[in-house]
Amino acid sequence: MLIKFFSFLKNIYGSHRVGASAGKTLLWLWLKRDLTKINGDLGIDLAGGDMDNKRFFSTKKYLCVDIDAERLNRARDKHPDAIIINSKIEDFLINENSEKGDVYLCTQTMGTNNLFDHDNTIQTIKSMYDHLRQGGSMVFNVACPKNFDHIKNEVGKFLEKKFENIDTKYYGAFHFSPTWMPGFLRLAIAYIMNFVPPIRTLFTLKKQRIYFCCKNKI
Repeated sequence: MLIKFFSFLKNIYGSHRVGASAGKTLLWLWLKRDLTKINGDLGIDLAGGDMDNKRFFSTKKYLCVDIDAERLNRARDKHPDAIIINSKIEDFLINENSEKGDVYLCTQTMGTNNLFDHDNTIQTIKSMYDHLRQGGSMVFNVACPKNFDHIKNEVGKFLEKKFENIDTKYYGAFHFSPTWMPGFLRLAIAYIMNFVPPIRTLFTLKKQRIYFCCKNKI
C-alpha cells in the first residue's frame, strides 16, 4: 500500500512542470490549467527556447520562435515535430510573411529575459494581438516590479473589449526560492498560492508580476 502511495505521488509530481522557485511553479500551474484547454491549428511559443512548455499546447501544430539558434536545435532533437524559427520575437510578429497562429504564448520574457528590450513590452503585446488570428487566444506574463501600475493600466486598457474572456492574476511572492528547497515543496507552495490569492503577492508586498490569459479574439 505504501509503495502504491509513493508511486501515486511520483506520478502527480511528474505530470507537473516544477520551476526553480515556487513562484515560477505557480506560473506553470496556470499554464497547465489554461493552455491545455485552448485548441486550434497552430500554436506559437514566443521565446520558447527549450520548448519546456510544448507539453501544454493542444494545437495541431507547434511553432517555437527564439533568438538562440543553439537552444532551438537542441530542443528540436527532443521535439522533432516542432517547427522552429530563429528570430527575435519582435521581428517575427511584424514580418508580413510570418504565419499567423491561433494560440500565442510568451512567458518569462517581458520584464525577465535580458535579450528582450523591455521598453518594447507594450508594443510587443500589441503586435501579438495584431498577429493573432480572429478567434484566437494569447497567454503571457510580464515582470514589472518597478512599474507594476503602469503595465497593469496600459495593458488592461489596450486589451479591453478585444477578447471574449480575459483572466488577469497578480503574483510575485516566492519567486526566488532557496537552493535547498526540494521540488515537491516548491510545488506544494505553488498550489497553496493558487488556492489562496493573497499569498501570491504576500498581501500586496510582492505585487510584481502579472499573468494574462486572453481567450477568443473578437
